[in-house]
Amino acid sequence: MNHPCFQTGGYFRFIDGWNLFTTYWAQNEPSRGQPCVNVDVDGKWKTALCNQTMNSVCMKTTEVPPPTEAGHSGVCPDHTTKIREHSFFMTPDSDETFAWVPFRDHCYLFMTDESDWPDAASSCVRLGGVLASIGDPAEQRFIKSKVEKLKDSHSAFWIGLYKTHKGTWLWLDKTPIDYVNWARYEPDDDTYGTVHSDDGTWRTGHRWHTRAYICETPKEITEQLPTVAAHKQEGTHQRHHVHSALVVVLVLTVLSVLAVTAFLLYKKSGRPLPTFDNPLYFNRERSLQPNMIDTSQLVGNAEVEENPEPIITL
Repeated sequence: MNHPCFQTGGYFRFIDGWNLFTTYWAQNEPSRGQPCVNVDVDGKWKTALCNQTMNSVCMKTTEVPPPTEAGHSGVCPDHTTKIREHSFFMTPDSDETFAWVPFRDHCYLFMTDESDWPDAASSCVRLGGVLASIGDPAEQRFIKSKVEKLKDSHSAFWIGLYKTHKGTWLWLDKTPIDYVNWARYEPDDDTYGTVHSDDGTWRTGHRWHTRAYICETPKEITEQLPTVAAHKQEGTHQRHHVHSALVVVLVLTVLSVLAVTAFLLYKKSGRPLPTFDNPLYFNRERSLQPNMIDTSQLVGNAEVEENPEPIITL
């Protein structure tokens, strides 16, 4: 039955956009030139031509693939010194220094001293990395551009590809194999993988073969240091705050001097200081005070009005 995975852009991806996080390839798989994948009754994945007719399994889900990581920040390690195995004919002066070469989020060492695959793998570990894996066409082109410059002196370089006792090919760094660049008639019965410097294709090699090799390590993530522009901007903000504080202090000082001067001048004039005078309050009190009138006269007048004297006419 068909497996919902096919080869796009030179490497295998699921048709719903998910990357391959684990793989279950059968022996000597995946094969170059057969872009579609089917799963056998034993659960192993096998490549095939897409026009072959098979049973199929459909799946429906609401999950979406995670976003692709963007950016390749970080730096490569400093120059690495490889200590040679000293013998009667070699001295410590024969140690060599190699520079890591950056590409995307990894760094690479192209070691030109030849070793068998196990020794090359151990050497990469001592240098802080692992035998390189190749995950997509862009990384393949990068490695090919480097090794082809050395094709006159080195025909092939070990990479971290090896075959298990079950016949399954794996990457030493546990990267899923979702891209292959095997040469024609490869892989064969040999155990380890190489990249040839003349055309960049992958071929197999025996353990006793000696080859140059490629180490790989992730970039080192460092804390971002403030830039000169950031320092300048920070200094500008600090100067702005200092100037604002000085202006506030100056204004308060001037206001204080004016207030003291006004107080002294008013006191020198001899006029009494103004007091609190609420017209509503005092008007209310005046309205409540009785008029300054002789109440005895009012009473007398009232009595006269109530008992008026008889008018005597002559």
